[in-house]
Order: sequence, then structure tokens, then C-alpha cells
Amino acid sequence: MSLRRLWISCGLWLACLISLSAQALEPFPYSKVLKEDTRTVADYRIVLSGVYPGRGEPRLDREQRASGEVSRQTLEITSDRSPREVFEHYRAEAEKEGFSLVFECHGRDCGDSATWSADIFARSELYGFMRDQHFFTAVNRDLTEVLMFYTIRRGNQKVYAHWERLRSVKPLADLKTSLSTTQVTLQGAELERLSLLEKKLAPLLEARGDQDTWILVSWAREPNRSAERNLRTSRQQAELVADLLRRRIGPDTDIRIHALGPWGPESLFAEEDRVISVHREGE
Repeated sequence: MSLRRLWISCGLWLACLISLSAQALEPFPYSKVLKEDTRTVADYRIVLSGVYPGRGEPRLDREQRASGEVSRQTLEITSDRSPREVFEHYRAEAEKEGFSLVFECHGRDCGDSATWSADIFARSELYGFMRDQHFFTAVNRDLTEVLMFYTIRRGNQKVYAHWERLRSVKPLADLKTSLSTTQVTLQGAELERLSLLEKKLAPLLEARGDQDTWILVSWAREPNRSAERNLRTSRQQAELVADLLRRRIGPDTDIRIHALGPWGPESLFAEEDRVISVHREGE
């Protein structure tokens, strides 16, 4: 190899390294990097729901497409750490960098781990127990970057994590508006008394359209209860709200439930142990 070609090769390698390090998140303390790269993607999938097997393509309730430069990193974490612990670390890192979450899921609400592993991220290390998976998608303030993070425990009991950071070629305005439409938060007694529930939902019901989609994001962190039991509680309380909406609007109303159990920011549970965020999205 000539000296000139050597300098060019070194320059390209250094440019890729600088690009990746500039977008890297603070790694989890008990982790080691298995794979990392940066590439340009013309049709990048931004995941906004759980994922499931489909016919040739993964099936998602919500997604958005974009193009730009994508940095990726896959990590292995020792078996004495939990996937939730890893998830909380990277969510905090995302918030430090000015990202806001637009979607998150936990456990079986994230869908099929084989689909995440093979079709979404193309990383065999990410195939594991569906009950032990966590995912979020976040967007930065000026809507030019998207961060997706996924973690899971495998059969070897080790925890694996993967993040992807997209630097879009144009602002992702639709991503911001997709989850920031008309919404209301229900908590505590409002979830137990029908009169309070109907009163709180009234403004959304009055302004609804014929083709609206309703998204219920539900949390529960009741003391002295396991994470699994709180996860069930969060789903049950969301189903009650969904039943009320169907009675008021119609049995075919498009309602999507994301039950997150106890996995939410501390500020969310400052006043009550049970919270539901109801989003109404119109055409």
C-alpha cells in the first residue's frame, strides 16, 4: 500500500471513530462493547410501538421513517445486573443530553424478542426472555436526532443492550406531534370513581373525531407489590379506561394500551401510585 493510500485509510478510520464517539452515550459501568459502527441509512425505521412477527416484515402499530447517519453500539453486561437497571441508566443518560421519550415499553408489551433481534436491530445477541426486555425511543429538542435503546436478559443470564442514534437529514416534526396531541393524565381516585373519570375525559371526548386513535400509557407502583403484579395492575386499570371509551364512542374505537407497570420516572409517582396518560390523536 502506498503512503498516500495509507494516509487516506487512516483518515477515514479516524473520521468514523470521531463520529461514533461524538454520539456515544456514557456506558453502563459493568459493560463491554461487542459491536459498534456508524453508517448512512436512506430508509431508517423509528419504532413507536411493540414489534411482532409479520409476513416478510415485522408488524408494528406505529413507526416512522427517516434518513440520515446512524451510530450503533451493542453491549454485554454481567449477569449480576438487571435489564431494568441498565434501562434506567440509559434513560437517564438520554434525558441528560436533552432527549425526551416519545415511546417506551417493558416486558411482553414490547412484543417478540426474536423480531427485535432479527428484524429491527439485526443483532443475534438481543434474543432472550420477553419478560426481561425494555425499550425506549427518544427525540432531542430540535427534532434532528432520535435515540432508540433496547435491553434484554438472555438464556445465559447475561444482560445485553443496544442503542442506535439517528442524526436526521431534516427535522422530524411528525415525530414530535405524533405523541404530543391532546392528552389528559388520570391518577389515584380518578381511576376508581366513574364520575371523576368521566369528568376528566370529557374535554377529549367532546373534541374527538371519527378516525381518532386513543393511546393509553399506564403505570402502577404500589408499595409491597412485585414488579409483575404492578405490571398486571397497570394493564387492568388501562383496560377499565378503554372499556369506558368504547362505551362512549363505539366498540370499534382504535385504542392502544401500553402497560408499563412500575417503570417510570420518580417524578411520575410523586403524588399517586397509579397513573394513566390518555392521548387522543386525530387525523
